Amino acid sequence: MTSHYIEQVFDVLEERDDVDRDSLAQLEFAYLPLLDHRDRQLTLHKKLVEKAEAFIEVICAVYKRENEEPKEVSDAEERLAIAGYRLLESLRVLPGQCGQDIDGDLLMAWCLDVRRLGAKEQRTGATDGQIGHLLAHAPVSPTDNAWPHEAVRRAIEAMSSDRLERGVATARFNMRGVYSKGIGEGGAKERVL
Repeated sequence: MTSHYIEQVFDVLEERDDVDRDSLAQLEFAYLPLLDHRDRQLTLHKKLVEKAEAFIEVICAVYKRENEEPKEVSDAEERLAIAGYRLLESLRVLPGQCGQDIDGDLLMAWCLDVRRLGAKEQRTGATDGQIGHLLAHAPVSPTDNAWPHEAVRRAIEAMSSDRLERGVATARFNMRGVYSKGIGEGGAKERVL
């Protein structure tokens, strides 16, 4: 019941005008494990897709620099990395997304800014992989009913990154989750997919 009560508290905090959004995002990060099953997007998610610096801050907490030797991390660093990874995995809204529509210019600007900051922090591969993971959650295009939305298609083509494309593919495969089938059931489900 604790998780339920905490979600109710955050629902009230989101509706209030006198609560600073940055403070609310910090609280959400602190209580993230209890908010995992929440249907609505967190203020923290919105902050990540509005500010490239915030997204890269999480990437830096989770991933080491490229060509950096593995090192011993403190318990606090480990907890921060786990929480950061959980946050990245729970992100489902894209930059510039409003319902089923996506502002292609906003999406592209955010992606390019994130990639620039990721390169500066020497985390290019991890950054591209996480951008791909995020883009995998794109909605279907309202124009041609094809997945992904055409703004995402343009962004993927413009960035032309193998690591980003692998991030999209891996996330799409993982979205199916664990499944099982009976003996002799065949591959009908897989053919449909």
